[in-house]
This record gives sequence, structure tokens and C-alpha cells, in this order.
Amino acid sequence: MSREGSPRENPTDESASTQQPLSGMDAGSLDTQVTPDAQTQEVLNSENELSTSITLDSTQMPPPSETTQENKEEEDEEGDKQTTQIDQQDIQPEEITTVNDNENQDIVEKPERESPPRLPDTFYYEAEKIHAKPITTNEKTFPENTLSMFRSFAYDCHKRGNLHILDNKTVMFVAACVVEIIDLSSGEHQYIRTTGGYSIGAVVVRRKIINSLLIIYCFAILQKKTKVHPNRQYFAVGEKGDMPNIVIYEYPSLRPYRILKTGTQRSYAYLDFNTEGDLLASLGSSPDYMLTIWDWRDEKILLRSKASSQEVFKVSFSKDLKGHLTTSGIGHIKFWKMARTFTGLKLQGELGRFGRTEISDIEGYRELPDGKVISGTEWGNMLLWDGGLIQIEVCRKKGKPCHNGAVQQVLLHESDVFTVGEDGYVRVWDFETIDTAEAIDEGSKMEIEPLNELRVGTDSKLMGIKRGVVDDMSLWFAQDAKGNIWKLDLTFSKNSVDPEVLLSFTSGAVTGLDVSSVYHTFACSASNTIRIYNIFTQEVLSQKTFTTGVTSLKWLPTVFDEKSDGILVGFSDGVVRYLKLRSGIKPSGTEKKFEFDLRMIQVLKPHTKAVTFITLEVKNQWIATGSADGTVFFFNFTPKGLNPIGFVNMKESITFMTWTPAQYDKTRLLVCLKNGAIHEYEGPGGIKFDTSTSYLIETQLPVRIFRFRSIKSRLRHEEELERKRKEEEERQRKLEEERRLRGIEKKEKGEY
Repeated sequence: MSREGSPRENPTDESASTQQPLSGMDAGSLDTQVTPDAQTQEVLNSENELSTSITLDSTQMPPPSETTQENKEEEDEEGDKQTTQIDQQDIQPEEITTVNDNENQDIVEKPERESPPRLPDTFYYEAEKIHAKPITTNEKTFPENTLSMFRSFAYDCHKRGNLHILDNKTVMFVAACVVEIIDLSSGEHQYIRTTGGYSIGAVVVRRKIINSLLIIYCFAILQKKTKVHPNRQYFAVGEKGDMPNIVIYEYPSLRPYRILKTGTQRSYAYLDFNTEGDLLASLGSSPDYMLTIWDWRDEKILLRSKASSQEVFKVSFSKDLKGHLTTSGIGHIKFWKMARTFTGLKLQGELGRFGRTEISDIEGYRELPDGKVISGTEWGNMLLWDGGLIQIEVCRKKGKPCHNGAVQQVLLHESDVFTVGEDGYVRVWDFETIDTAEAIDEGSKMEIEPLNELRVGTDSKLMGIKRGVVDDMSLWFAQDAKGNIWKLDLTFSKNSVDPEVLLSFTSGAVTGLDVSSVYHTFACSASNTIRIYNIFTQEVLSQKTFTTGVTSLKWLPTVFDEKSDGILVGFSDGVVRYLKLRSGIKPSGTEKKFEFDLRMIQVLKPHTKAVTFITLEVKNQWIATGSADGTVFFFNFTPKGLNPIGFVNMKESITFMTWTPAQYDKTRLLVCLKNGAIHEYEGPGGIKFDTSTSYLIETQLPVRIFRFRSIKSRLRHEEELERKRKEEEERQRKLEEERRLRGIEKKEKGEY
């Protein structure tokens, strides 16, 4: 098994030197180790630079089998395996270098027709030319460089495989339409924009491979195979959009090195480099779900096939069996093999059959050295696959699941199986026990207990873990769907360090955002958590978590609050809370201490559904809250909190509200509804409302209503009529052409 950072035992032939017999050397002299001199090394380097591109070497594929008519018929009739022949436009048969295995020597057959020269290793794209640029309607008044990105506070923690380690102090992940690289020691941030202007589907890192020179001596034949891997690191970024690109970047220069095109229609779901680093597998999302194998250095497609008809999650090369891949997704797992057949190079796929086992979505899996595959399940157990069938299901004693929830990742590390569950546990299992398990009958289970386990945090939802780059086996990083990036010690010893949060972000959609009018801070709400950020340092100054979801947020200006430390927060259950920032108090337990604490001042429940909007009227210090229940509630603000005035009911969800500017003579509230209507209410000042029995005041407030009427359906109807008209014209034109041709034929035959 080849390992990262070690010399490759079977390097790919990027250059094949002409084989010459060794003069003055017999078979017995081959036992002597020979070191190439400087002149020989110069020749090797020269041959490597002038060599043509070779798509795959023989070590990655099984050798070509002898072709017979019976073999052909059996292969054509094979039902379980899907075969997709290589696209002839992408690579011609002459470009494939075949290797005939002999008892004494490997004979490299050179192609009859030379393939196009590969891109030079020193070739790079210019980043400013390929990256998407801002769009402006008027370059003179609003030039492209008016706005520039200062800092990103985002992290798509729910995206599969969205944590990558470049070195032990640098992490990389996707945040919307940028790739963000953070130096954990210095706090420096770097951002890479996309080439298409849309967001990013997947990212994968190619590790450094040490330069190697392999010299093979076989019975008076000296064959020199030189595989030179620059001491560099690359990562691939699969984008979203219309026929998106995969861009290969060099690290640490971040220069665009290669661009791969036409691999999928809309978005890339997953990317993976093979162990040698010369091939890249990409997996497309809906609608095509296309699996593509790339010779990424030459920007060429080698093989492609539709991976599935359902959503796909992951693709990976086997780390031990060359030419073997696995894909997984909703209700399926599929095993692939790149094989050389009598018709050429093919990608053969075999769908895993669940049999009596309940069908499950497969998030995590790991290929084993003997060709078997261990996968997780939705219910937390593991499945051992062999030959496309489930050999056994692994659970804990007394039928307990391996994890309480889906198994997100399966790893093989130091002869142990590591599983990562969304229950927040990392568990270690004995590899030999699982690998040698034998099923008594179909659907049988094997009960074992984990060797070790680690609980990460108290409320984490792990998506996966990554090991550090250096040989320190204890250094791991974890992606948490709750918005955290953890540092883990998986030595499971007495001196093991507790999990540590390195970075923290919002989890899920941002539902509220506002800035302080005094400090360089802003408040952000997502899911059920509120965070206060320092804009310049990106430090979280305060954080508070609630049992219900946060749906809106407003930071009070100095007109309402002299210190501008008050925040109004709306929740999904209709509650409005008034919070204030105070100096931090060390919380109980192991919770992190923040510089400030969000203290509760007042709690109100003016609505029955989610609070969708909060707006402030500065001149009279009025506050209006809108809700999905169709009501708007008015409040007077005082130093002690909010005093209710009354509410109006519009029976339609509120989407936006705004008060008239302070310079207007009359104060009015503009309310936008989900059904396209706009209501304009006069302010509640100067009127004494009767709230003895109810706070409903809609009959006492003057209102004007305007309704927008959508013309979308009419425009679509007109477009459909125009399309049908053109189709009819085209049909009539074809009929006239057919009649004309028939008339000419009859005239030539003398039928008139």
C-alpha cells in the first residue's frame, strides 16, 4: 500500500526510454546496484521533459485479457455491470500505452501516432483573467473596484467534506462563492473567487509526493522509469453554474494551474485524487450525476459514466487497488473498476445489493486492502461489502447501533477502523475482527464493542475528521455541523488533550443581521444562536443559545439606547426578547468564556408565529414587529423596555416593513405582504386606543392599501403561444418542402 510522503513503488510512466541491451553485462551482473551518473541523469530529465502524455499505466489496470468470441458474448450479456466506453473524442486508442506482461520483461508499446504535447509543467493561468469580476451598470459612476471583500464570517458546515488541511497550521473550506484559507497561528485569511461567479460544489487536496527514481534491471535489459513529482501541493475546486469548471490551484502560491471543463452540467458534488495524484475523479450533482475520470495535468477526460439516477454524495479512489473506485448516495453504493477490455478502456460499475438488509443512504465508507468495503448506514451500524453483496452487518452488544444516528465517515488508520457519527462520537473498532467476519446466513449481524471512543463537545454533530499533515498521529481536525472546527487528540492515552474549538461560525441560514452604531461590531443570528462579532479580528465577543430558532434581529441605536448595547430579537414561536451586552461572567462547566454576556431584560409574546421583521421609528421611539401570522404589533420604547400599544391584523405573512424618514411631516408605516399587497398605516401617535378588552386597533388606524398584480403568468402564456406558433410555422415549412420534393420526383418520373 502506497503511503503519502513516501517514494512510490510503481510510478506512472510519464516517459518511456528506448530499451537497449546492456553491452558487457550478463545476467549475473544485474545484482549489482547501479547509480546513474550525472550524464545519465541529464538524459533522464531530458526524456521526461520531451515525453508525450500517457493516460494510464499498466499498474492501474488489470492486463488485457485474451479476446475470444465466447468472452465477447459473455461481456455483452453481462447484466449487473454497467460499462461505458471511453469517449473517442476525449482520448483515442492510440493514446493508451499498453504493457504486455512477460516472464522476464515489460515491453512498452509506443503509440503509432504521437499524442498532442502535454501542457508544460511550468504553465499557469493568470488569476485576474479567469476569476469572475463584479458586474456594474455604469463603470464611470460605479466602477468595478468600488467594493472589495474585506472579511468572510461564513462556513458551510453542512457541506460534505468541507474541511481540508493544507498543513498543521492552515485549514481550508468553502464559504459560499469563495474558498477560504486560514492560518491558525497568525489569523491571516486568504480568499479565492470562482471563475464562473457562482458558488462552489466541492474541494479536494492533493498531497505532496516525494521525487522518486526507479531503475529496474531485468536479464540484461535496463529500463529507466523516471517519475518526477515536483515538491508542490495542489487542490481542486469544483464550481457550480452552467457547465462549471474544476480549477486546480498550486499551494502555497495559489496560482491557477489547470482548468477542467465540461465535466458536469450544474454542480460538482465531490472530488478525489488517486493515491499517485495523477488522476482526478469528479462526481456531478443533479441532473446528470456524471462520474468523470480526468488526466488533470493535460486537462483531458479519460472516462465518464452516469454514476446513478439518484442523488450522489461521494466518490473515492481505492488507496490500495489501482483502478478501483466507489461512489455512494441516496439508497445506493456502487463499486467501479477501470478495466482494459477487447473494445478498449472501460469504466465498469456494479451496484451494491442490500438483500434482506434495509436500504440505506450511504454517507461514509472505506475501501479495504483486500477489495472489501466498510460503509455506514442511516441507523448507525456498519455494513461489510464483498463482491457487491453485504457480507455482514456490524452492531454493538445487545443489538445497540454503533452510533446513534448516521455514520458520516469511515476511516482505516493504524490497522483500526475509525467511525465518525453525527451523534458527536469518534469510535475505534478492531479491523481484523470485522474483516474476517463470516456470515451465518444473509442479513446476519456481528456484535462487537469499540476499542476506544471520544465524545466531541456536548452538542456536536460531526461531519468528518481530517488528520494533520505531519507524522504527529495525534493531530486531527473535525468538521462540526453546529458551526465549529475542532482540534482532536485521538491517541486515547492518559495524557490525551480534550477537544478544542479552533474556529466557530454560524450554523445554517443567517436569519438576522445588524450593526452597532457605536462599536466595530455586528450581531448575527442563525438557527437558535446569536453571536456578536468584532469586525476586524473576527473574534466572537458574545454568544447566546436559545431553545427556539432566531428569526429576526435589530440592534438599537443611541436614540433608543445611549450606550447602544441593546438588541431586540424575534423568535420562531412569536416571542420578542430585549437583550443587553454586559461584561462577561465566567459560565459554569467547561463552556467558553466570552468578553461580553448577553443578559435578558424583557420577554414579550406579541405573536403566535415567527417574528419576521422588526423596525424602529426614531422620532417617536416606536417599534413595530411583524409576524408570519399576519399581525403587526406597535410598541413604545422606554428605558425599562417595551410598552405595548396595539396591533393590526392583515391575515397574510409580513415580509418587510419600514417607517417614513424622520424629515416627513406625517409618520407612516409601510408593510409589505407575501401576497403582493402593501399596507400603509399612520403612526399610532395622538390617538387614545381602547385596549381594555383587546389590543386590536386596526379599526382605529387610518390605512391605505395597494395591490401588485403579477404579470408573470401572462408573460409565460404569451411565451408559450409564441413557441407553439414557431413550431407550427416550422411544421408547415417542412410539409411544403416535402410536397415540393414529391412534385419534383413525380415530374422526373413523367407522372404528370
